[in-house]
Amino acid sequence: MARLFRNAGAPLSLILCDIDHFKAINDAHGHAAGDRVLATFAGVLRDSVREADLVARIGGEEFAILLPGMDVDAAMAVAECIRERLAIHRFPVLGATESVTASFGLAQRDGSERFQAFSARADARLYRAKREGRDRVVAADMPLTAGPAEVAQPANAASPAA
Repeated sequence: MARLFRNAGAPLSLILCDIDHFKAINDAHGHAAGDRVLATFAGVLRDSVREADLVARIGGEEFAILLPGMDVDAAMAVAECIRERLAIHRFPVLGATESVTASFGLAQRDGSERFQAFSARADARLYRAKREGRDRVVAADMPLTAGPAEVAQPANAASPAA
C-alpha cells in the first residue's frame, strides 16, 4: 500500500462501504449466517473491481476498496455498480425475500495527502450515506447550510428600516 502513496501525481480513490443493518442479519439468522453474508459480500466486491484494486475487510461489516489510477468520478461509478449488483444478488442463507444493501463513502486523495486524512473524508461520507437513509453512495461533502440568523448580508446592502 505504501507504494500506492508514493506516486502523488496519479489519482487514487478510496471507497468505504458498510453493510446496512448487519446486526439485524446476525440477530435473525445467527452469526454463522452473518459470516456467510460477509464472505459473499466480499466476493461481490472482489468481482466488481479490477485486479489492481485492493479490497479489504477493515472491521465488523465495513470494507475498504483502494482504487489506484482512478479518480472520484470513476470510483463513484464502481460504487454505484456494486450497489446495483447487491440489489439483485441473492444471499441463499437469508432466504428468497431478504436482500442485502450497503452504504458507500468515497474520497479521492488530494496530492500528497496522508492516508489518515484521505480515509477520514471517505469515512465522513460513509456516515453521511447512513444518516441519509442507507443504500446509497456519497462522494462529496455536504454543502453548508445557514439558518436565518447566519445568512450574511452583502457589505453594500441597505439596512432594513427600524
